[in-house]
Amino acid sequence: MKESAVAETPELDLEYAGLRMLCVDDETTFVDTYRKYFAKRGFEVEIATNLRDFEKLLCAKHHHIILLDYYLDPDKVSGDTLMTLVEEHDRDASIVVVTGRPSLETAVASLRQRAFDYLSKPVKIDELATAVNRALEAKGLLRLSASELQRRIGEHIREGRKSKGLTLAQLADRTGLSVGFLSQIELGKNSASVETLYRIATALGVQPGDFFQNQG
Repeated sequence: MKESAVAETPELDLEYAGLRMLCVDDETTFVDTYRKYFAKRGFEVEIATNLRDFEKLLCAKHHHIILLDYYLDPDKVSGDTLMTLVEEHDRDASIVVVTGRPSLETAVASLRQRAFDYLSKPVKIDELATAVNRALEAKGLLRLSASELQRRIGEHIREGRKSKGLTLAQLADRTGLSVGFLSQIELGKNSASVETLYRIATALGVQPGDFFQNQG
């Protein structure tokens, strides 16, 4: 089954700028889809459809993420061999295995060889992106987009307000900001200046930096 095409998006935050990805799969449909999606978001993406190209690219430079098909059929090479090569030449890379022949045996083998995640084809592109994000977050490499940062700040403010038992109107009274503006901030639809965040933090009895912390 072929992976569906990635929808065009006019403007994207380049949250992966400066990061390198290696996509390894003998099916060009998959690697082309991965490259199109992740390159538009800032990744430097390289692809390999056979063992020779994989080894060449693997030895040439460090890759932050490797999307690895468990089997390369033309070369009759399995994930066990491929991940051993990663361990030898680029052991700091995070591996996300994507396979069309999933099994408990290969899943266990992949995770034992330190694959970060194990996904089955056909994989939805947003599920793959989530796995990539989790792998980057685990290494402290994920750079949040402006829109995602706004959303997370808004969530923190909303949860802080509710934990204090305050309505939007009450928070507006405490900060001197309008209810509409506060609502837009909480929904992640409007950015807040440092001064605005300071006023909200003071009203909630927290530090402005608390709004930037990862949620559990």
